[in-house]
Amino acid sequence: MVNVRQLLAQKLFGIHSAPSQTQAEIQRVYTGLGTEFGQPLILDNITFAIKREPVAHRIVFAVAHDVFDNWFTLEPLEEGTDKERFNETVQKVLLLLNAKDVFTKAAVFERVYGWSIIVLGYRDKGVTLKDPVLMPEKIVSLKAYATTMITGVQTDKNGQSLRFGLPEIYKLKIAEQPPPREALKIAEILQEQGFIVQLLGSEKYVLNKLQSLSETETQTIKEAFIKHCRTRFMKYFSCHMPFGIKHAYSGEVKKANLESLARLIKVCSFLMQTKVYLFWKQS
Repeated sequence: MVNVRQLLAQKLFGIHSAPSQTQAEIQRVYTGLGTEFGQPLILDNITFAIKREPVAHRIVFAVAHDVFDNWFTLEPLEEGTDKERFNETVQKVLLLLNAKDVFTKAAVFERVYGWSIIVLGYRDKGVTLKDPVLMPEKIVSLKAYATTMITGVQTDKNGQSLRFGLPEIYKLKIAEQPPPREALKIAEILQEQGFIVQLLGSEKYVLNKLQSLSETETQTIKEAFIKHCRTRFMKYFSCHMPFGIKHAYSGEVKKANLESLARLIKVCSFLMQTKVYLFWKQS
């Protein structure tokens, strides 16, 4: 009996022996590192591709950084307002919120996984964290989350609501990150100078405390910031630059007045915080 498969292989491809099972299956071996042909992509596969493929890495990270590396300036809507001073004030607030890094990270997450969210933390009049946001005074924190960090989404099921079918509550995986070593070292020196570490986020408290110190004690604090340098500290004096300049930073710290030093200490306080986000339904 003629073997049709073998005959076709001989005529079409010049193969004079039937392929063995090993030869036929060798191209279908699944390594576990990526997705097999014809299989659906999952988030782990996408993450693996971004880490492994230079082209994928470029179209995700390079584009996201291109969008925000040049940053932007802000202009006031009111006429007669000093534009440069307005922009400088807002940029310092964005710097304290680490907005550039957060926006860039959110853009990376969006390009990789399709969407991302930025969580805003408010200082408001609510009595407890379980209460809805009440008369917010200011934004005190920003945090970017990817879909891989979101464990569940609860949508608005009220058919009469304008937000019917839209996300209402996100359930997130919260990963705590310890404070950087530089911030802890500076906090130790501030504590030696009589500062209460838990109050370092209050500019009024810090400024009053600095005014009570001697010139030598103030110089000790400045030397601590120079010795334990960190990108976030450098960016305070170079808000229009992505990372700041180290030698310029040292000079800026040395000539900083008490107000600037108080704000720098507030940045240090922000780095030392462990943030926890709670989500609730707006009543």
